[in-house]
Amino acid sequence: MADWLHDNPWRQGHALTLEGAKELGLLHPESPDDTVVIVVSHDCDLAVSVDVEPLCEVAIGRKIEALDGNLTNAKSIRRLHLTCSRGKSVSLIELEVHNRRQVKKVDLANHVPAEEILLTAHERSLLQGWLAARYNRPSFPDEFVKRLTDGARKAYRKIERKLADTSSHILTTLFDLDEGNPDTERQLADDVYTLSIYLVYNVDSDQQSPKKSLIRWLLK
Repeated sequence: MADWLHDNPWRQGHALTLEGAKELGLLHPESPDDTVVIVVSHDCDLAVSVDVEPLCEVAIGRKIEALDGNLTNAKSIRRLHLTCSRGKSVSLIELEVHNRRQVKKVDLANHVPAEEILLTAHERSLLQGWLAARYNRPSFPDEFVKRLTDGARKAYRKIERKLADTSSHILTTLFDLDEGNPDTERQLADDVYTLSIYLVYNVDSDQQSPKKSLIRWLLK
């Protein structure tokens, strides 16, 4: 069994090899052959001794064929679609927040990070934002959520389908409810919420990208 050294090779965003995932029993339950296990513990926690931090946290994901725009750029707090483009080849992966595990550092010390799956600084920032959003995000009144998902379900689903094709163009979708004061519960049908929707898009994208048609459609 290898020792866990301060200058160990593991950092947040590094991935296990498929062989390493098999040895540690971390295969994806639905797609074992496409498993991608990403270390999500912070670098500082990885650097300290096992006496201080004996465990590290990993997310068990899988390779996918295409990105869903509703799941990129940490838009969803439960699933993340992420490009890993710094490795030997570009990989598209899906992570699910409930599919996280803790691994003993002394067990991880017997393995080295995969060379084919590496994240750029920007991709790692997206991973960090997705992890943080699980606990640091606003909540909406129950009545608003009910109106949005039940009463306006058809329109809501239509927007979701549109956003699914804009993985690299629309960075995030922001809801401003009642001008930043969403605490008031509204019960009567004519007691309406004031909702503003902001689309944050990538200005460096191709000018002929779907973002323009999406914005025109939303403004209709």
